[in-house]
Amino acid sequence: MKTLENVVLLADSHHGIYIPQLVVQQYLDHPMWDWSEVDQEDIDTVLSSPNDEWYWEAWDSIMGEVKVVDEDGTEYMMMENQDLWLVPVDISEEEIEQWII
Repeated sequence: MKTLENVVLLADSHHGIYIPQLVVQQYLDHPMWDWSEVDQEDIDTVLSSPNDEWYWEAWDSIMGEVKVVDEDGTEYMMMENQDLWLVPVDISEEEIEQWII
């Protein structure tokens, strides 16, 4: 079994099109997550319904704007490969390919 320090599975693929909603619902008030740069309209769109025509565009925007930093100062980004992962921003491409892809 491969392990990689500081990689977190946020949502597995069985949540399907509801992954964006799940993440916003679970982490909107989490102290590690900074949503201040995220447009409220994008948050509302994702929370409304996966059937909203702007759902995926709003989700892409959220993924690019939300900041996640743990208590040790490690900054994270979200990565998707059917599952949704939280990975350190300084992870190497080789590690990403071995672990996530």
